[in-house]
Order: sequence, then structure tokens, then C-alpha cells
Amino acid sequence: EGERTPDLPGATASLVGMTLASTTRENLARAAVEGMLGGLAAGVRALRDRGVPVRRAILIGGGARSEAVRLIAPEILGVPVIVPEPLEHVALGAARQAVHALG
Repeated sequence: EGERTPDLPGATASLVGMTLASTTRENLARAAVEGMLGGLAAGVRALRDRGVPVRRAILIGGGARSEAVRLIAPEILGVPVIVPEPLEHVALGAARQAVHALG
């Protein structure tokens, strides 16, 4: 929960291929990060499916503070990942979209 693209409020998850040897804390933590990034990767695919070129991803918000997310994101998203300094990025993005929409 918490991700917005794609909007799948009823989504569920599965852990597949678990064994006593592979079910470590580290592997479960990585699976959680990969699952969250998988939702973002679906958003990247949706953009590409509509002909939008995706050359990079910019991570902002709480997840961007996680070293694990920053390290795994390029692998899952398939593009270079940038993590800018914390700012009000959502508000700035909305303002930029408004300026663009108004011409």
C-alpha cells in the first residue's frame, strides 16, 4: 500500500521459491524493496507503452532515503536513478505542470 502508480488497492503479494536456506531476514527485506519497486516499474512500462521515452528515474520521498531502494532501483527500473536533495518536489512538479498546461 502507499504507491499510486499503478492504482491497485486490492493487490496481493506472493513469496515463491522459499526454502529454509533462502528465507533469511536479508532476502525477505530485499523482496519487500523489490516488490515496492516493481510497482514503480509497472508505471515506467505504462509510460513506455504509450510512447513516452524513459531515460532516467528521479526518486523522491521516504523511499529515496533508503540505501537499499537507491541501490536496487536502477536494476528493477532499468534506467539510471537520480536522488535529488530533499525539497518540496511534488509541489514544484505540480507548479511546473500548471505552467506547461497554461502555456
